[in-house]
Amino acid sequence: MNQKIDLNNTSAPKTRYWQSTQKQPRNQDLTIPGISFITGTTVPTGKTTLIKWSDGLLIAKHFGLESAYRLRNGFPTTNLAALDTGFWVWAGHQNITKEQCQQIWNCPPVLEWEDFQKECIEGSDIRPEMLALNVARIVNSGYGRYEVLETLNIPVSRFFESTDGVNWNRPGNKFGGELYGFVSTESGFFNAKPRIATWDEDKGKYRKYESRRKTQGLGEEGNRIFFPAVDRIACNLLAENFNLFFLDITPDNYWNIVRSYPKLIWVGIAEGGKKAISLTSDGFPCVAVLGVTNWSISGSDPRQLLPELAQLAAGDRAIDVWYDMDDPADKLKAFHNGKSQAHKLLTELKAAGANPKSRMMFWDLTLGKGIDDAKTVLRSRGEPVRDWILGTIEFSRHREIYAQTSKAYKLDPKRAIERDTIGDYIPHGIKVQPGFTTAIIADTGSGKTHQIKKIIDGCKTLGTMAIFFTPTNKMG
Repeated sequence: MNQKIDLNNTSAPKTRYWQSTQKQPRNQDLTIPGISFITGTTVPTGKTTLIKWSDGLLIAKHFGLESAYRLRNGFPTTNLAALDTGFWVWAGHQNITKEQCQQIWNCPPVLEWEDFQKECIEGSDIRPEMLALNVARIVNSGYGRYEVLETLNIPVSRFFESTDGVNWNRPGNKFGGELYGFVSTESGFFNAKPRIATWDEDKGKYRKYESRRKTQGLGEEGNRIFFPAVDRIACNLLAENFNLFFLDITPDNYWNIVRSYPKLIWVGIAEGGKKAISLTSDGFPCVAVLGVTNWSISGSDPRQLLPELAQLAAGDRAIDVWYDMDDPADKLKAFHNGKSQAHKLLTELKAAGANPKSRMMFWDLTLGKGIDDAKTVLRSRGEPVRDWILGTIEFSRHREIYAQTSKAYKLDPKRAIERDTIGDYIPHGIKVQPGFTTAIIADTGSGKTHQIKKIIDGCKTLGTMAIFFTPTNKMG
């Protein structure tokens, strides 16, 4: 088994930066065979960075060079720049590249089964009973069996080739020998979170989740939908939330009933199994896609909606898209991509028969970017989660936000809305200066039309000419 190594654990030094606690003789360089930490040497071009003693130790442990590292870099020093120089010289002698170091430093910590359960229950607001129904721990049994690779449809022979920077070549060690798979009776295997993440060469980062490969172990199997399995509590909450007390809802017929009553039961779509399980456990049926772009049939051109989603949309059903609320001030590209993909998904859902009120959901960014994060925060405050979800749905359906939001922008689902298009929600008296272009950016139902009409009437009164472009995306 791979041993968990903590970046912050420095057993030898008592501080993060390994500062000296002993007085050194004045005017005397602290030298180590081959390297002087005080005089140092020239740092190779492009490798200048602040190296902590513990970070260097992590690299050394990975390559089995801990004793060599301690010999050449284990002396106290307050000269961090020289320590940085010494590390890269040492790494160069061991043929360790900067790219290898970055992969190991950025590697997520080993995820043990107990930690994963805690992550789901405490971090995603999933009841333990629902977690047990939807997640399976997949472990290699030994004796020539590699259940982890078999689950992902990866040939054993493929991983005798080269290391990925974290795992060894032996197939039993791939992914740390364990997967925590999202599996339900309705959907089968969806995807899995590995005990040890692997490096994705194409994306240049570690993969959080693993999908099943196609035959021959090449590429991913394709896009699919996850229908969470439910317990009796989820059935009772579904009946309560949608006034379905005239139906006998059981864990066996749950999704058949959801499919059979499109005008009575709305359905959510989330990115990832945890979010779908979290919402479903509170009586709001939700399915999961692998990611924001994974709603269409793999390889379809033009893109075609996955048949399971088309079936759910049919019959005028309202669909709520619970994609992550990426902060545009922090991840502008992810913010735009999420909104763009949600818009494309909703367009296809409505073409398949979904209710026109189907919308992407929006909430206060300070609650967290994921719906499961928001639920966790609300639950910790003792606030009624069910009421918040219903308020967020009602708010988002009436006020589809499409303008960029700032980090401080907060959405209040309790904000009173009487109609879709009437109400002065943007500031009164927008100032328009002659000779300048004025952009009015606001969400649907915010009173733009009402304010623009006032501007037009004012221009007519003054005999001033004004040119209006609407909507702004028509300007290119």
